[in-house]
Amino acid sequence: MEIPYSEELNALAANLAINDSSFLLKLEFTLTVHTTTVETKQIQQFKKTAPPLITTIFHGFKSISKASESTSDILTIAPTASSTLKQVTISHEFLTFDQKCQRFLNTQIPTSYETTGPLIRLNLSPSQLPFKHAIGIALLSKATKTVISKIDISAVFRNLNFELIAGVPEYVFTLNQDVRLKIDYEKVYFNSRLIEFHREIAAKVLKTTTGTILDVTAGVGPFSMRLGKTRKVICNDLNPTCFELLKENARLNKIEGMEIRNLNGIQFLQEYKDDKIGCILMNLPELGIELLEGLRGFKSACVVIFECFSRQSDNFQVEIQGKIDEIIQIKDLKCEKVRDVSNGKWMIRGEFILNEGKHDEL
Repeated sequence: MEIPYSEELNALAANLAINDSSFLLKLEFTLTVHTTTVETKQIQQFKKTAPPLITTIFHGFKSISKASESTSDILTIAPTASSTLKQVTISHEFLTFDQKCQRFLNTQIPTSYETTGPLIRLNLSPSQLPFKHAIGIALLSKATKTVISKIDISAVFRNLNFELIAGVPEYVFTLNQDVRLKIDYEKVYFNSRLIEFHREIAAKVLKTTTGTILDVTAGVGPFSMRLGKTRKVICNDLNPTCFELLKENARLNKIEGMEIRNLNGIQFLQEYKDDKIGCILMNLPELGIELLEGLRGFKSACVVIFECFSRQSDNFQVEIQGKIDEIIQIKDLKCEKVRDVSNGKWMIRGEFILNEGKHDEL
């Protein structure tokens, strides 16, 4: 059949119910199959439930190759034994996301996206925005129920502002990893790309520090839930949704008696300045330096781990040290790059010992 122009395709996607991918079912092409045992009717039946990889259908076939340019609509599966030629109609569910975009959309394919549970988040370029609904629907699968496109980040609680471009508006779900984390993606900030970073820092804190831990900007608890299983953790977040989810996540992870606060980070720190603290975590890079104001007058000697941003690719430690010196005096600051956030803006992890060398009489 004749394939619609990409503009028509996207308009059709936008006019349908946002989770309706039926328009793609009409976009079929012919697959040339060499087969010895698979009957056409079996293939047609398999189409209804198969994942989008043609190779999973056929036992005994070793490769998929694209035909010549003149027959670009035909994919050939090479057999491992003698075979019989069959013509089979294949619809969109047999295609990968890249294949769908290459075939049906006149735009650059998104090269990366973030997956969090059943949700996919895209950062679409201006050239991709006109085709956002078709791109979103192309990403839907049995595992993915919701596809969103980032707009910006809220100035208040740093949660994402986004647009639903495909799927169902279901933003509350629970991630089951080494800890269980319930998330409301619409109301809190969570970045699944930092999961390994969270694990590494939690392991480091458990190995190198002792005593009570203050998690100043805890979010939904990626640090607190990992640390709270074996250490006393007092966690805090200004976002009221995070506050409620911290309580729920403590319950999900069977952590009893965890103290959970709902305060401004500086105010939270000042409430514990006279207590004996072993480690302080500040996991909010946008306010990482500003929150150090809360350490004024702190009596305990403790390890401080914080995050911040810098546009200095080489001299970021000098820049950060200078900003900290305007607030408190510290020694032996250690900084390392975590990731390039965008256009040379780096997320930095910093660490120092507060009141190093001071005799702790608490």
